[in-house]
Amino acid sequence: MLLKATIHKHMALAVMMSFYFGLGVIFAQSSPGSAPASEKVFKRSIDFDLTAAWAYRQTLGLNSDSAKLAYSPMITYSFLLDEHNALGIVLLKFSHFPLAANPVYNFAYGFQFKHYWKRKWADLGALVPWISYGILLNQALVANEAGRAIGHNTRVGLGSDIVLAPSHRLVLQLGWDSVDYPSLGSSISNSLESVSIGLGYRFLF
Repeated sequence: MLLKATIHKHMALAVMMSFYFGLGVIFAQSSPGSAPASEKVFKRSIDFDLTAAWAYRQTLGLNSDSAKLAYSPMITYSFLLDEHNALGIVLLKFSHFPLAANPVYNFAYGFQFKHYWKRKWADLGALVPWISYGILLNQALVANEAGRAIGHNTRVGLGSDIVLAPSHRLVLQLGWDSVDYPSLGSSISNSLESVSIGLGYRFLF
């Protein structure tokens, strides 16, 4: 019951944060006197991503190939620093391994730096390739296990934006995550390494 309450609390927080950011985006877009989208210099973006992951190395009790499969939604709010770089705040990265005998839940928050090789914002259909590096705080909960593990999550991504409209992008991406859950005063620690593939939607404003 405590595990379910914790999960529901995190999901409710994520929904509320997404709602408030969405309102802010809509308000900013509807402000009078704003420049046409084709002429606008974008300063921020919000990303909604959904990936499928496979944990190829782990110590969390995922003992079958199917148990190592996860889905992972992620919400990121980014500041566009210049023509080629962006600094993102990962509001929530939630991973769930539903097919495990004891399902595993991961919640991660942190920062992500993204470098774009080119910025052809206004060209319909243009590809904008990028590479990213993130440092996150990761919290893992295992069903039917007491407590939780907290560790360092390194994330590396490679992908491309596809320009649908001046402020709208479809995102294709590959990712690699490495999480280490150290145990203070003990030689035993837990870890989770996974690869992922996914789609996303990116809105610039």
